[in-house]
Amino acid sequence: MSISLKGSSYEEVQLVEGEVLFREGDHAEYIYLVRKGAVASFVINSNRIFPISRIDDEGLVGEESAFLNGKYSYYAVALKPSVVVKIPITDISFYMDETSDWINELFSEISQKMLNTINVIGEHKIIDARLNGGEEFSEVEEKMLRNALS
Repeated sequence: MSISLKGSSYEEVQLVEGEVLFREGDHAEYIYLVRKGAVASFVINSNRIFPISRIDDEGLVGEESAFLNGKYSYYAVALKPSVVVKIPITDISFYMDETSDWINELFSEISQKMLNTINVIGEHKIIDARLNGGEEFSEVEEKMLRNALS
């Protein structure tokens, strides 16, 4: 199956459990639209994993990188077999160039606020009920995430 965006078609990609979508600091190439499965986003501080979000079945991951510094600010790993659509950031940039400056500024501002929140979570080692569905990763999930990054 594929999705279309203004004439461009994007294929769905099958992920296996533990597959890394991206790592913190990687050059950002894609925004990932999660269509099915589960993807964890998290930061690591003092060798501890701090959840940013858990996307179950539908959602986006990596979206703020399209509007900021071009690097991912956290890790994203499939928690179970998943289906994602990889949307190239160059395509997002192309469409954003076609729109008004204030829309670009709006998305940049929203993205910067998201990045600031991600940084605060990592720096201050925050676990909060409003993140990741209100819970930390299970021991099994955390072990799988660590193995995926090694």
